[in-house]
Amino acid sequence: MRKMRHDWPNTSNIMVDFAEGEGLVISLDLKGVAVSTGSACSSGSLEPSHVLTAIGKTPDEAHGSLRFSLNSTNTAEEVDYVVEVLASDRRTSFANYLRTTSGPDMAYAAKLIDYLRNPRCVGEIENADAVAQVSNPVCGDVMKLWLKVDAGTITDAKFKAQGCSAAIATSSYATEMIIGIEN
Repeated sequence: MRKMRHDWPNTSNIMVDFAEGEGLVISLDLKGVAVSTGSACSSGSLEPSHVLTAIGKTPDEAHGSLRFSLNSTNTAEEVDYVVEVLASDRRTSFANYLRTTSGPDMAYAAKLIDYLRNPRCVGEIENADAVAQVSNPVCGDVMKLWLKVDAGTITDAKFKAQGCSAAIATSSYATEMIIGIEN
């Protein structure tokens, strides 16, 4: 068993393109790997890490981050296992799928990338007429939706989401699509 060096920093932040940290945390937890998306004082928040945004990371980059904390009892084999698990996770390989997609699927991939990189309707509506939250306990995706309704027509919609990149992109797309729908 190889031991970790004691002079290494004990906390590392790894950012995963096109992935949501909370979904990765759940996936890794199911495989015996304990990580977080940020410090304990920010647990439960839907907001991106203020530390990561302060050092110039975008909210999308901050939401795709994982925080690994090591100590003197961790082994190199454990680190190797985490790398192996990350490499096999469908969310961490999502960017590779999008980069290699061609043919009829490319239009879908391009739209998904656009809504992921440029999400629309993100935020909350103060004094919303309706608020709903949906989640998938299996993968960890969560979406909260705020609606403003006037005379039976949805006049505004905002969302916040945690989960894989597809969940975020489709939440953005769906929220934009429902504006203008009449009862």
